[in-house]
Amino acid sequence: MSAHSSVLVIEGKEKGQPDFIAKIPLENGKWEKVGYAYFNPRTESFTVYFDIIPDKLKVVLFKE
Repeated sequence: MSAHSSVLVIEGKEKGQPDFIAKIPLENGKWEKVGYAYFNPRTESFTVYFDIIPDKLKVVLFKE
């Protein structure tokens, strides 16, 4: 288990805006944006669109 929380809070947003920003942790303690994500409450699933393909398997979703 990592030091990052596995709990996501879903809140309302403006129509058409992504629910989350997808980022990966860098070695220097900073974060790099790699895409964005939408949450579908009907199916309780996420759809993530990547601007770049991360070489790390860990992707964290941040509220925008």
